[in-house]
Amino acid sequence: MILADHAECMKSGRAVHAAAKRLGRRVSILRAPPLPTTGARRHFKPKPEREALDARFIDQLKRGAVHEALAWFPEYSRAVVAEMGGKPFATLLGALQALDEDGARLAGEQFGGYAQSSGSGNANVVIWRR
Repeated sequence: MILADHAECMKSGRAVHAAAKRLGRRVSILRAPPLPTTGARRHFKPKPEREALDARFIDQLKRGAVHEALAWFPEYSRAVVAEMGGKPFATLLGALQALDEDGARLAGEQFGGYAQSSGSGNANVVIWRR
């Protein structure tokens, strides 16, 4: 994943879905990097404009707006300086795209608030089939 671009990471996410479907298994994809990365000091909060971008992306995930999130993702990833270039998010979006193309209606929920950590935003969002 380190040398992959967004398209290759999304392809990996779609491959996870395809393998799970072929095997008749359920799969969970966990992605750990925080939302934006702006500094390495614990006491720094993300800037308000970055928090607003995160809120928009989180909203897209919660609404299951996969096409909207995919279309905006390159801009979002650059604007927030996403950790690892946004590659973990791209993998997640690839899996969500595959589910969406398979006809799954998706929804999500945020658990807990939006928190800061080392200048990054953190939110716990779970996405599932409706």
